[in-house]
Amino acid sequence: MWKTFILIFAIPITWSFLGEIDQKILAYFVCACKVLTSRALQKSELDKAFTKLLEMNKLIEKKYRQEKISPNLHLCLHICECAFDYEPLSSFWCFSFERMNGILGSYKNSKRNIETELIKIMIENSFLDYFLTNCDDNILNTTLDIIKPRKSAGSLAALDDFTSDEYQNFLRLSLIEDESAYGTERFSRLLMKLCKETCLPNYILDLLVEFYDSLYEENFVPIYSITVPNNDIVVNYKIIQYGRLKIRADIYGSVQAARHEKSSYILARFVQEDGSIDIYSGQVQFYFEHTIYLKNS
Repeated sequence: MWKTFILIFAIPITWSFLGEIDQKILAYFVCACKVLTSRALQKSELDKAFTKLLEMNKLIEKKYRQEKISPNLHLCLHICECAFDYEPLSSFWCFSFERMNGILGSYKNSKRNIETELIKIMIENSFLDYFLTNCDDNILNTTLDIIKPRKSAGSLAALDDFTSDEYQNFLRLSLIEDESAYGTERFSRLLMKLCKETCLPNYILDLLVEFYDSLYEENFVPIYSITVPNNDIVVNYKIIQYGRLKIRADIYGSVQAARHEKSSYILARFVQEDGSIDIYSGQVQFYFEHTIYLKNS
């Protein structure tokens, strides 16, 4: 938008309001911008742009005195040099902080403890760059063995030694209606305080019943709908409510835990009937622990 204004509209709109020296200042600036914003540059054109910017600075100093020569006016004299070194301005960031934001934004992170994770990534990268540039091959190979990623822990460790054939065999077994390919283990998590015992409202209880129906393929009914004894599994109101959930080293917050509210924002995936997946953003209100008694338990 600024480029369009400077190159097309600046001179026709402002020309009649400017004095002779200011008209020359604007003309030099527009001429230099026209050269520097083009996608194909030649050294002769860069020299021409540098001359225009230099003359512009001289006129500003002549009319408005030296104290009006700001750091940006001085730095603009180095733009041509940058374009000569790094190609047209459209192919790289002109401001260092914008370039750094682009680099940091390309790093993968959990979207929770972003600052800490980015610092760790930069430290690891600088550590690797040092060894790649300052060590011979023998020392480098030994060093890379030391700093290579550690093996997974818990249930994830079982995947480290799997081959592609073993994965395929497991997938085949999972399609057989036999319990030999299935198993369970305790969920590695810790529900953290704030906690209290409370009751779910009816509309949430209905959603919980629908979830249990889909998960266990049994008949569940909310407790408020029971009028006569039956064989359905009753889902009661009572829950233990928590403010935070810890899974390994990560802590997930909620609205109920003000200090961890930053990590309460999530993207939830919902599988539709046609198999497509829709993603919705939301905020965790709280975590809860609920107990039901199945028929075979």
